Amino acid sequence: MNAKYISIPTSARAVLAKVAKQVRDNAEARLMFSVVELAMRDAHITPTSIEHADTAKQYLASEMVHLGLIGIEVEWVRRLMREAGVPIG
Repeated sequence: MNAKYISIPTSARAVLAKVAKQVRDNAEARLMFSVVELAMRDAHITPTSIEHADTAKQYLASEMVHLGLIGIEVEWVRRLMREAGVPIG
């Protein structure tokens, strides 16, 4: 298991793994996807900063522009999150 996913719920890890399969194999796409990965992780870890966790949750409830920039449909990701029981915002 990837160590960076250990601190988040299994449902969130499953969503990230499924979306990651759609990310093109280039540096720009991986960088854009890493923003979403970080937000998902920050929203679910026991936060040292409530404001930091709240910002991550706000991002996940937003348009997640970084996904759109790499051609991944944001509504599809939101549906995956809802179906997996991952809180959105």
